[in-house]
Amino acid sequence: MNLASASQNRPQGTLLSSRISTSTSVPTTRRHKFSADRNFVVFPVQLDQRGQPKSPHEAFPFTSYTTIDLKTRHSYDPHLAKDVDKIWVSTASYYKQKQSPQHEFIIFSVTGNNGMENFIALDRNVNVKSSSSLISRSGANGPKAQDYFHVSHYGDMKSLINHCGHTTSEDTCSHVEQVVFGHKSFSFAQLMVMASTISEVCPGYQLGATNCYWFASLIWECIFNMVGDGVAVHTKNSEERGKYRGLKIQGNHSNFPEVLQKYKNDLLEFTRAIRDDVSM
Repeated sequence: MNLASASQNRPQGTLLSSRISTSTSVPTTRRHKFSADRNFVVFPVQLDQRGQPKSPHEAFPFTSYTTIDLKTRHSYDPHLAKDVDKIWVSTASYYKQKQSPQHEFIIFSVTGNNGMENFIALDRNVNVKSSSSLISRSGANGPKAQDYFHVSHYGDMKSLINHCGHTTSEDTCSHVEQVVFGHKSFSFAQLMVMASTISEVCPGYQLGATNCYWFASLIWECIFNMVGDGVAVHTKNSEERGKYRGLKIQGNHSNFPEVLQKYKNDLLEFTRAIRDDVSM
């Protein structure tokens, strides 16, 4: 429900950005050289620079991609398509702002077949600078939602929490739930297609319905539905998911079966597309 986030200038596509890395960064004991097999969208070149001084000209420590754009890039670029199904999601952490508007978002840790690790955040916003009443009067579909993957440059989880939570301290965000996945049970390709599918099914932002709570909770529920057997550990720290000041406000998920069916079709189509790209 973060109305301001999508309005901010943020790096997109191939733009670079940076902020000082923190103790929540992934391990830095291994240096990875450039490789034709490396996915430089998921594992940016800056990961090789962890522990080194950052450029003072870089303002952001991540690059943002819309959910649909990230899927499209991997569908048509053979270099990205190669081995994308061998990048695995290790953990998923569900966060919520403690202060208004109590924005909700998810941060995933991913691991490649080359051993590289990184953090990626996912959230829904809306590009409306004026009051929230404009959203409530905007019709059945609402203004276009801004669904973004934020890929860390330096394996820095804290900077993603700070960005999505609009804070300078991760203490102002609650770690609502966490999931640890079993070995190779949930691929990044599955996550990418899932998020894109939900963005396509419900592209509009409605304040009391298809908001940030709705989006993050639907992603969360889809994960449990599709890879439930692959969930090794599920820790629930509170009952605040999908709520605003204690009231349920995420909107209903009556189209859940539709989303799941479209996801299965989209995943099949995506899998075929990346195989065709690799074989070219």
